[in-house]
Amino acid sequence: MDMSATMRRARKKARLTLAQVAEACGVSAPTIWAWERGKQQPRIDRLPTIASALSISVGDLVKGMR
Repeated sequence: MDMSATMRRARKKARLTLAQVAEACGVSAPTIWAWERGKQQPRIDRLPTIASALSISVGDLVKGMR
């Protein structure tokens, strides 16, 4: 599974909206949408914030990034 699918699955499991995750990460909802669909990749320095917002570890978030 790639990072985009991990993000989407974790967000849905946590019952969070795109807007909620976006607010927690300091980006827009369309940015989260693009990350979840693999259209864009988040900057490395944002990964801890994203993982925290989704209640997962950075390791779990990036497992699929190869």
